[in-house]
Amino acid sequence: MISMVTLNYQAKADTLLGYLSGHGYSDHYVSLFRSECERIVDYFSEFGTLDGYLQAYSKKLGTDLPPYRKRVVRVILCYFENGRKPSRQHPMRRKESNYEMLSDANRCFVDSYMAVSSSRWSFSTARNATPLLA
Repeated sequence: MISMVTLNYQAKADTLLGYLSGHGYSDHYVSLFRSECERIVDYFSEFGTLDGYLQAYSKKLGTDLPPYRKRVVRVILCYFENGRKPSRQHPMRRKESNYEMLSDANRCFVDSYMAVSSSRWSFSTARNATPLLA
């Protein structure tokens, strides 16, 4: 008999795979996640917990998991436990745009210029025509 928690993990796995597919991850990467999700859900349905999954998986293979597989497993477990979806960028490192790095006076100038020229020019055209924006 399949427990409700197992069904919950299966639903989470399906949501995670949909997220990866919808956000431009490669087919190979998604299939790697799919196979690991299946193993994790099977392990949980058999043992009722995810504690010791990496150790049991390594013991079954007779060797340590390759680092890329360990990372995939950790990402999946983190999503199952905390709901944190994977991202291509480290969450603590936010890339600021050049606009955000401008002073208030320069931002005001850019905003004013774009308001005047936006009806006629694209942003890239306006940026190329203005030396301060280039």
